[in-house]
Amino acid sequence: DLDWSNCEAEVRVFDCAGRITASVPLHRYHKRPDHLEVQDVRVDRGKLYFNEACITYSREAGGRCSQLVAVDLNTRKELWRTGYKTSNNVFVVVGDYIIGGYGFTAEPSSVNVFRKSDGHLLHKKALKTRSFPGGNHDHLAVEAGDVLRVGVYEHDSDLEFRMLGLSSGRPTLKYLGHVAPAVSARRIVTR
Repeated sequence: DLDWSNCEAEVRVFDCAGRITASVPLHRYHKRPDHLEVQDVRVDRGKLYFNEACITYSREAGGRCSQLVAVDLNTRKELWRTGYKTSNNVFVVVGDYIIGGYGFTAEPSSVNVFRKSDGHLLHKKALKTRSFPGGNHDHLAVEAGDVLRVGVYEHDSDLEFRMLGLSSGRPTLKYLGHVAPAVSARRIVTR
C-alpha cells in the first residue's frame, strides 16, 4: 500500500549577495493532506506562483488537484488559486499573464492563459497529439514574434502557437503547427 501523503516543500528566495530574502513553506497552502505535490515555481514582482499538482491520476485525488496558486511574498497570504485540473507541470509568466496547462496521459490536455492579477482563466486551447488523448506538456518557451512553443511528453515534435491579444486584455492562442523540437534536453525559457 503506497503512502500518498504530501511532502513538505519550501521556496527560498535569495538576493544577489546570497542572502535569503524570503522563505515560504509551500506545503502549508495545500488544500488536502494527500495526493498533492509541487511541480513548478516562479517568482515575479513580489509574488510567488506554484503548481499544486496531482501526484498521480486526478481520479486518485477525487479530481481535487492541479491548481495554480499565487502567494504574496511579503505577507505570505494566498492571493488566489485556479480551479481544479487547470495547471500542472510547467508554466511561464508573460507580462500580465501566466501560461500553463493541464494534462496527463489518460486525461484531456490543454494550454491555458490565466490573468496574473487574479488567476482567472481567460483562454483554453485543447492539445491534440498522436501520443495520447492529449499528451502532457513538459516544455514551454516564449519566442520572438509572440510565439509559444509547447513541448509534449513523448512526442516527436513541438507545437507552436501565436499569442494574440496580449495588449488588449483578451489573449488567445492560434495554432501554427508542429515543428522540430527546439532542444534535445527540455528547458523552460521566459522572456
